[in-house]
Amino acid sequence: MGFLKRIRLKKYQDLSPYEVIQVAHWRNSYAIRKCMIERDIFSLKAHKHFIKFLDFPFVKVEDLGAFNFQFVDNDSVELGIFKNPFKKRVGTFLMEQALLYAKKHFPEKKIILKVFKHNRRAIKLYKRFDFKVIKQEKRLLFMERVCANR
Repeated sequence: MGFLKRIRLKKYQDLSPYEVIQVAHWRNSYAIRKCMIERDIFSLKAHKHFIKFLDFPFVKVEDLGAFNFQFVDNDSVELGIFKNPFKKRVGTFLMEQALLYAKKHFPEKKIILKVFKHNRRAIKLYKRFDFKVIKQEKRLLFMERVCANR
């Protein structure tokens, strides 16, 4: 994809004040909230507090979106990913960036994620990147990619 010749990844703790507001705006948009487990709108103050105390990698990819990894256990990390709701056709690019990050930082770990069953576009994307359904609940699919280093 010809989005950028050079991609800049930024940890949330290193975002400028403008970028903090930008990401809060993305996260509070209905297009993003409808696909999140925590769907409440949050204040900018709450968002800043969240960023300040992150203990897991959360990375902004230019103005395209963000991803994060949270340690689950010794063998796996959980991926969360969302795109800028005002951009089209960036999901594949964000997933590529997330997996490159994982390959570098968590090469031997399984990557797991949760997705609502109604989010067919995301499920299709995850399957293209070798994620397999490992468990189903009423509204959620749990998916896994065997190793980040593939």
